[in-house]
Amino acid sequence: MHDAPVLALAPALSPDSTIIARGVHIKPLPRLERLQLGLALPNAQTVAELEQRLETLLPRGPSWIQVDALSVFALGSRAWLLEGETLTPVRAKLDSDLRALGANAADVSDAFEAFRLTGEAAAALLATGCSMDLHPSAFPVGACARALLARLDVVLTAVATGYDVRVERSYARHLWAWFENAAREFGR
Repeated sequence: MHDAPVLALAPALSPDSTIIARGVHIKPLPRLERLQLGLALPNAQTVAELEQRLETLLPRGPSWIQVDALSVFALGSRAWLLEGETLTPVRAKLDSDLRALGANAADVSDAFEAFRLTGEAAAALLATGCSMDLHPSAFPVGACARALLARLDVVLTAVATGYDVRVERSYARHLWAWFENAAREFGR
């Protein structure tokens, strides 16, 4: 019998990690709890019942909302990402049989890492690896979209101070390295 190599997860980026370039500042966001909520066949009645259980509106279209300590991101016409420091109250509200609604919820807390880009050059830096129009008239504060950034699937949101990028955790270091490289074009 031979010794198999042991695979280890790369350590998480330090919350103190930052990339500073002319006009852009990038930092990891704190780890939060996340639930992905989906509907097999969304219709007004099932969405309304989910909203009633959650005691909050679910955003329609490419947007996100903040209600108290809960952020809700529309990931499409039948999927949402719920995010907060603790989702225990949300889980309790969803404990009843979701299958009867044709809905499902999955804990994806460990599935994503998130980064915040701020500064007047944040959109320009993102544009070097993303073909979306990030002009505020096309992607205003409150907008949310799945996008390709540096050839990675990401969830991109426009926030008051810039942009948040959520990426699958296994690609977080790759995206961070891409940010470092892209920032070099802007100077230090």
